[in-house]
Amino acid sequence: MSRPGRWASLVLLVGSLPGCHPEVSQTPSLTLEQAAEKVNFGSEATLGSHRSEVSVIRRVRFSSGEVEQTDQQAVLVWQDWDNFQFRRLQGGNVTCDNLVVGGLAWNRGPKGHRVRVPDAEPLRADLRVVWDAWTEALGPFSGRIALVRGEAGVIEGRPARPYGVTLGAQPGGGSRPSVEPLDLTGTVWLDEATAVRLLADVEGSWRRSGDAKRIQEVSFHLAISGIGQPQDLQAPRRGRRPSAEGEKPAPSSGAGSAVADRALPL
Repeated sequence: MSRPGRWASLVLLVGSLPGCHPEVSQTPSLTLEQAAEKVNFGSEATLGSHRSEVSVIRRVRFSSGEVEQTDQQAVLVWQDWDNFQFRRLQGGNVTCDNLVVGGLAWNRGPKGHRVRVPDAEPLRADLRVVWDAWTEALGPFSGRIALVRGEAGVIEGRPARPYGVTLGAQPGGGSRPSVEPLDLTGTVWLDEATAVRLLADVEGSWRRSGDAKRIQEVSFHLAISGIGQPQDLQAPRRGRRPSAEGEKPAPSSGAGSAVADRALPL
């Protein structure tokens, strides 16, 4: 187990809002794996500039032998709150493309090209909402994810700790869960300084309670790279400004359309 007390002053919620003071956990026995459950994007931002790539493959296997599959990817190129790009793809099609360069903002218009938006703050809010791909992808295993601590190592030049991911025991008591996890396996590397997940490969399967006709599977991959390296972010050569008569920007992918985003989670 991680040494108790080491994470008592871990900056878990550092700078969730630009210019805000960090919130510091006061829990004296917080372990590294427990800290990882409390990180938010402010924690990842403390890594400095970096690139984060997520891939999620979902399959539904029917008792008839039929298989349905959906593929989703998300790429974040991060320099700071005034310079970043977040792109989401489903089935190879771009569904979100938010860009902020020098504090100026663009998103993806209805016709597929970028459109200037008057304020970057909604795009920052979007990022805070959609950032946690781990929780979205592995939601059916909530409360059942068990981590087995491995030997310390280095990821992207940073001290990190690997954990084997397995399916934990079902908590006793309470009502019958609506989801039945069947299997979970993989590995996740946690940054020793921030508890941010730096690298993860996890696969699992589950089914809805009482549903004997289909089994759902998920494959999750996360990789953070280029930590501390300048990221190449450039403003579009021609950024169209929205107007009452012209094309309006597409709805944001986060706070303004959370229901739509949650329907197609990472």
